[in-house]
Amino acid sequence: MIGLQFKAPEGLGEPDALFVPGGGWMNRAEKGSWAEARRGVMTARIAALAPSLRWIGSVCTGSMLLAEAGLVKGRPATTNRGAWAELEEFGAELKTNRVVDDGTLITAGGVTSGIDMALYVVERELGADIADGIAGAMEYTRDRDVYVSAN
Repeated sequence: MIGLQFKAPEGLGEPDALFVPGGGWMNRAEKGSWAEARRGVMTARIAALAPSLRWIGSVCTGSMLLAEAGLVKGRPATTNRGAWAELEEFGAELKTNRVVDDGTLITAGGVTSGIDMALYVVERELGADIADGIAGAMEYTRDRDVYVSAN
């Protein structure tokens, strides 16, 4: 087995949020976001789920899966800097911040930006004290380079 796998004994029900990781985009890997975008199954499922979600988030080139699903056109978003030009080709309003919050769409840049996004989502959903407490327990200094749209 390679990578993390999660197998639920029964269905997970209907999600109210979705997180999409990236990886394998820039090197066009046989496994990862590039391969999943070429298969189309995951992007179709993301597109189908999106209207019913409170928010959808991505880190690194997971944003490219959101782009392939048609979710970034005309919206502020970010991804790994190696894929910025491609994200813009999908019509995203590229922001170079570590985290970009456009209401129902939250994207993060390179892989370490995922920590900042996770803490930002905790803050957004549960409050700054809780997010700061988690960061402190992790001995992590938060980078608050977050773009928040007016939406």
